[in-house]
Amino acid sequence: MKFIPKLTGVVLSAAIMAQSVPFVYAAEESIASSELSNDIQISKPEYAAGNMEADGLLEPVTEDDPEYHKYLENNDPYGIMTMSALWGADSLTHQNRFNGVSKVYGIDVSYYQGNIDWKKVKNSGVEFVIVRVGYRGYGSSGTLVEDPKFKTYLDGATKAGLKVGVYFYTQAITTAEAQEEAKFVLDRIKGYSLQMPVYYDIESVDYDTGRLDSAGLSKAQKTALCTAFCDTIIKSGYSAGVYANYTWLNYYIDGAGLGKKYPIWLAHYTSNTNYDQRMDMWQYSGSGTVSGISAYTDVNVWYSGKLPLYVSDLISVSNTSTSNTFAWNGAPDATGYEVYQGTSPSDTSKKKIGDTKNTYFTNSNKSTGTMYKYMVRAYSDASGKRVYGDYSEVFTTCTLPANISKISASARGTSVTISWDKVSKATDYIVEHYVNGVWKQVGTTSSLSYKVNGITQNGVNMFRVKARRNYSGVYYNGGYTYVNAEVTDIPSAVTGIRSTSNTSTSNTITWNASTKAEGYEVYQWIGTNDSYKLIGTTTSTKFTNSKKSSGTMYKYKVRAFNTVDGQRIEGAYSSELTTCTLPANVSFSLCSTDVDSITLNWNKVSKATGYQVEMYTNGKWKTLSTLSGTSYTASDLSQNTAYRFRVRAIRNYNYINYNGGYTEKDITIRPANTPEGLSSAMNTSSSNTITWKSVNGASGYTVYQWAGVNDPNKKILGDAEYPYFTNAGKSSGTMYSYKVKAYYISDNVMQYSKPAQLVTCTLPENVTVTTAKRSGSNISLAWNKVSKATGYEIYVKSGSSWKKLTTSSGKSYTAKNLSGTKTFRIRAYRKYNGVNYYGAYTEKTVK
Repeated sequence: MKFIPKLTGVVLSAAIMAQSVPFVYAAEESIASSELSNDIQISKPEYAAGNMEADGLLEPVTEDDPEYHKYLENNDPYGIMTMSALWGADSLTHQNRFNGVSKVYGIDVSYYQGNIDWKKVKNSGVEFVIVRVGYRGYGSSGTLVEDPKFKTYLDGATKAGLKVGVYFYTQAITTAEAQEEAKFVLDRIKGYSLQMPVYYDIESVDYDTGRLDSAGLSKAQKTALCTAFCDTIIKSGYSAGVYANYTWLNYYIDGAGLGKKYPIWLAHYTSNTNYDQRMDMWQYSGSGTVSGISAYTDVNVWYSGKLPLYVSDLISVSNTSTSNTFAWNGAPDATGYEVYQGTSPSDTSKKKIGDTKNTYFTNSNKSTGTMYKYMVRAYSDASGKRVYGDYSEVFTTCTLPANISKISASARGTSVTISWDKVSKATDYIVEHYVNGVWKQVGTTSSLSYKVNGITQNGVNMFRVKARRNYSGVYYNGGYTYVNAEVTDIPSAVTGIRSTSNTSTSNTITWNASTKAEGYEVYQWIGTNDSYKLIGTTTSTKFTNSKKSSGTMYKYKVRAFNTVDGQRIEGAYSSELTTCTLPANVSFSLCSTDVDSITLNWNKVSKATGYQVEMYTNGKWKTLSTLSGTSYTASDLSQNTAYRFRVRAIRNYNYINYNGGYTEKDITIRPANTPEGLSSAMNTSSSNTITWKSVNGASGYTVYQWAGVNDPNKKILGDAEYPYFTNAGKSSGTMYSYKVKAYYISDNVMQYSKPAQLVTCTLPENVTVTTAKRSGSNISLAWNKVSKATGYEIYVKSGSSWKKLTTSSGKSYTAKNLSGTKTFRIRAYRKYNGVNYYGAYTEKTVK
C-alpha cells in the first residue's frame, strides 16, 4: 500500500524554529482527499478531543527526559502551538540527486506513542520503524534511562514484519560518556536482528537548557561525541548513524565530515529541504498521524536506493604485530563485501584479500610494524547478477611492532640501566617502572638502552619496555617485554623514629639504624606547603634540636645516606614524627594564707593548656588538682605547719600531654593578729565607714562584704593601708555585713588573720513632707514613705529646744492645741538588731 501520511497539526518545535531557512507549509488544498489513504485520517488523535488516555497514551516518565517538552507540545489538546498544514509523501519535493532512488516511508517512536497496534501500522504503508532505546537525562546528573516501551515496540514491530532500527537521545558532554551510551545501547539490542542502523540522536532540548547545551562544547567536540558513539557501535558489528536537525548538521557538528563515515538522518520540518550534504533519511514532520497509533508521530522518508552499496570510511578495531582488524558501516542492500589491499581504486597492483558478509575483516600473517592500505566495496546478488558499489576511501593502518626479544638490566647506586635488541621498523621505545603498585612511564628513547635514575629503595625493581611505530602522527605500540633489576646500594628507609626526651627549648629524637647508612639527614617541617628544611647531619641515630620555643609543636623526618662511586645516595624518608617542646616552668606570683588554707598563684605559661598542682605529704607527692586556671586553694590545713607544694604547666597536643618542669613552694600558715574594735564610725544614707584598731606588724587590711552567697567573704571591697574604710554607693536603710582581715607579707606570701566582723546599716533617706496645714489649733502633717524605714520621729520647736511629739510607723500626724507659728522636724529610722539607725531631719514651718 502506498504510504501517504496526512499531517493535521504540525507543531512549531525548537527543531523547526532553529532552522536557518524559511519554514515551508503545504496548503491543505494541495492534496485532494481522493489521493489520501483510507487508513490515515485527517483529524486529530482522540486525546486531542479531550480523551488523554485513549489507547494507553502515557504521561512522561520524567521531566528529565529530553523528549518531555516535545510530548507536551505535540499532545496539547487545544492545539495552542499547532498551525494548519497538511502534506504527505506526495507533497514532498525531493532533491534531484534522489531521482530514480526508492523512497521508503517509516516512523520513529518512543514511550510517548503509548500502546501501538503494529498490524495497523504495517497495513497503513509504514515499512520501517526506528525505536528509541533510551536517553540520558538532561539534568546535571545525566542518568542513563531505558525507554520503558523499547522491548515491547521492538518485538511488536519485528513480529509485524517491519524493518527496525534504534536510536538513543544523547546528552553526553564527553567522549567517555558517549561511549558509555553506546555500551548502554549494545547491552539492550543484544540478540536482536536490526535491518537499519543504530542512530545517535544529538540535538538541543526544546524549551529548556540541557546539560549538553550548557556544556560550552566546540563544534569539534560535539562531532567527537558522534564519532565516539558510532565507532563503538560499528566495532560491535552493527551499523551506526547520526540523527540531527538542519541547524545542528550545518553549524553545531561537522555534518559533511560525519556523512563520509556514517548514514545521516536529517530532521528538517519542511516539504522541500535544501540540505546539500549526505543524507540517507529525512524526518520531514513531527506531527504525523498513523493508523494504530493514538499520538502524533514522527514521519520519515528513507532513500533506500541511494548508494545501496555504499561503504563508509573504515575504522580500526584492533591491530597485532601480524594482523589488522577493521570495520565499516554496512550497506543495507549488500550481499557481501570484497576487501582489497592497495593504494587506490585505480591501483593496478591492488590485491583482493577477502570476501565477507560481515562488516569487519581481519588481515593476518602480515609483517610487523608495517603500514598497509585497505579498501572495501559492497556487492549485491539480488538481481541475479552481481552489482558492485564504489570503493570506500582508502584506509591506512599499521601492524604493531614486534615485542622486544632480548632485554637486560643492571643496577648501580640509585640507577638502573636497561638494554635491549633492536625491533624492526620501531620509531622509538617506551620505558616504564613499576612504582607503588602502578606502572609509571619514565622515559622515551630511540636508542637501545635507557638509564633510570632516582630509584629510592633497595630490592627488586620491575621494568617493562615496548617498541612503537609512528606513522603520519599516529603511534602503533608493540607489546611489553619485562625485566627486573635488584638495587642493593640504597640505604634502607629509616624506621622507629621517636621522641626520647624534650625540654622547654629542645627536642631529642632517635631512630633505628639503617643498613648501608654512612650518616643521617634530619629535616624539620617549616610550615610552608608541607616543605621540610635540613637542620642537621649526624652519624649517630640520635639528634637534639635546640633553641626552640617552649610548648611548641615540631615535625621531623630523617633519611639515611651513603656514597657510591662518589655519588651521594639518600634512602627513603622516615615517617613523620610530631612532638612538642615542654612548656616553660611555672613562676609563682603572690600567694596567700588564711587561718586554715593556702592559696597558690602563678603566672600564665605560654601555650600551656593546663597545670598540675601537687603537695608533699606522708613522704610522697600527691596530686591535688589539674586545672586550666592559674590559682589553687588547699584547705583544711593547720597553722604553724610547713607545707610543700609544686606546680607544672602542661601542653596537650593530639591527646598527648607534654609536661613542663616542676616549680616548688614552701609555705607555713602564720596568721596575722585579728583586728579589734571594729565599729561603724559614721553612716550616711549611701555609705558605711568602718574603723578598727591598728594591728602591730600588719602590712595592710582586706575588707570583705557579705554578698548574699554561701561564702561570707565572697566580695572583696578592697585593701586598706590604714584602719578605716568607707563603702560608698550603697542603698539607703540597708543592712551590710563586713569582715576585715589584717595581713602581712613574707617570702612572697600574704598571711591573713582571722576576720573581725561587723553588721551595720546605711541610714534611711530624708523624709519628704507632702502636707503641713493648720485647722484652728490643730496642725496636720503628712510625708512620703521612706524605703526600709521602721518608723518616724516628729518634733516641734519649743523655745530654743525641740520637743518630741511622737514616734509613728505611719505617714501622717496631727498636732493639737497649738497656736502661733510652729516649726516641726521629722526623721525616719531603721531598727536592726535592737539598734536604731536615724536619717537626717526634715524641717517644716506652719503659720
